[in-house]
Amino acid sequence: MNSSASTARRPPAGGRRAGAMAQLTLVAAGLGGAMLPRPARPVLPAGVCVVPVVRPVPTRRVVVAWREASGPRPAVRAAVAALRSAWDQAERSAARASATVNAPA
Repeated sequence: MNSSASTARRPPAGGRRAGAMAQLTLVAAGLGGAMLPRPARPVLPAGVCVVPVVRPVPTRRVVVAWREASGPRPAVRAAVAALRSAWDQAERSAARASATVNAPA
């Protein structure tokens, strides 16, 4: 058994540690593919195209964090309420857009 092969460091699968632009540069060079959220997609390098994933629809969990001692502050409560409201509105808009895109022709 070759012990160096079993302990060799491998790059993370999918380039998890690389930024979006680094991943897209690797894709442009023909060295793989990448799955990126829309907000992380800067201008695409030449020769790279995107294909939306529609089934299953990818989801992500988003959380808000604050110091425990700051929780009772009105500004923290107001910020959390505003974020929840904005998130709810974004989800409703995305659902409407998805219904339009996936409507039968």
